Amino acid sequence: MRKITQDIIRAWRNREPKTINNSYTDGDTLFLFGNAIARFVGTEIEITSAGWETVTTKERLNGIPGVSVYQEKGAWYLNNKLWENPGEWTPVSFGLEPEPEPESSYNIVRFYADEYHPNHRSIIRRELTLAQAQAHCADDSTRLDGVWFDGYAEVI
Repeated sequence: MRKITQDIIRAWRNREPKTINNSYTDGDTLFLFGNAIARFVGTEIEITSAGWETVTTKERLNGIPGVSVYQEKGAWYLNNKLWENPGEWTPVSFGLEPEPEPESSYNIVRFYADEYHPNHRSIIRRELTLAQAQAHCADDSTRLDGVWFDGYAEVI
């Protein structure tokens, strides 16, 4: 799943307005190229292709938990059943809880005063929490004055 899909679906599930490239949500409805493709109806949702049976539409809809859209021999399938009218609003019978923001992870990076040092900016530890990265860098053994020091960088 593409990052744009993950991010826009997370915002929509959390009912937060957001715009990312060709997708946006007002918090209630999810839009792709200006066409509504998913909306909340109480605690349930409805989805549609909005008449655009494209790879991008399927990709965005597949980002919604509990939705599986695929195409076989020109026909669209929703959750392993023939989707008779993908261009019309179709209820998907389950509730959506807000999705928590993923916890960031951090790498420890060793910086040398000599930027030509072969290990300048090398990653020496990976996938730490912020607290672990801060504790590592606060330790006096993670630096040699004027020679090198350890810092941390968020994994993106």
